[in-house]
Amino acid sequence: MNKNAPAHGKAIASLVCSIAGFIFCFFGYSAIVSVILGIVGIVLSGKAKKEGNDEAIRKVGFIISIITVIAGIIGIIVAAFVVGAVVSGLGAVGSSV
Repeated sequence: MNKNAPAHGKAIASLVCSIAGFIFCFFGYSAIVSVILGIVGIVLSGKAKKEGNDEAIRKVGFIISIITVIAGIIGIIVAAFVVGAVVSGLGAVGSSV
């Protein structure tokens, strides 16, 4: 790992944002944070690439950021369906009483 590579800090920040965002995608509506962190990771990775960084850590950060955005969107959709199912189930229970 070459710590003197251009935009090394941005490449690491991209990886950290993508990993943190991936963790959030499993917690219901906090998947919104996952999508935001994934987008930040993609932007940081792009800026690092424009500044001449060609390290593998930047590429890994970019790939995990894309996965994080997709998983976050899926997490939001799943959370919305679960909340909708619970609300409709509670409505059915309330109307039968």
